[in-house]
Amino acid sequence: MDQAVLWSQLYIYVGDGKNLGQITDLYLEVHVGHKFKVRTRAVKGKQDTPLWAENFHMSFQGACDYPVIFTLWAKSKSSKAVLGQTVIPPTELHSKETHEGFYPLAPIKSNRFVTGDIHLSVNCKPPPPSNPVGNLYVKAIEGRNLACKSRDGTSDPYSALK
Repeated sequence: MDQAVLWSQLYIYVGDGKNLGQITDLYLEVHVGHKFKVRTRAVKGKQDTPLWAENFHMSFQGACDYPVIFTLWAKSKSSKAVLGQTVIPPTELHSKETHEGFYPLAPIKSNRFVTGDIHLSVNCKPPPPSNPVGNLYVKAIEGRNLACKSRDGTSDPYSALK
């Protein structure tokens, strides 16, 4: 009989940045271990506090034994430059709790100066030993510009998961 493959679930929310300086077209790349996984959209224009507000979900085999690396890039029409990174070590992911907060950027090369923080929320759900199928975790982050459905404006908008 074949052994079931167990998958971990990694949930990431990239919020905003602060004190990044007036740099144009900022985006983040997310790596799990040394493998590139996802990239945020580029925030256009000079931004000291860019807002990404993006959610990502990744599945991978095995336990949460890899660091999650966030690399901040700035791009122009002809080139791109790495600005810094922050790393969430696997020891933090093993706690099975959501880690949310502003994570400081560090330079990738020691001769570069980097400033600023990135607002992140990271949660890794290891595979349950008794259920190789896994679990679904849903988090409603925010609703915007939701219209009332009744003519008198008394109904409250809501979301439902089916």
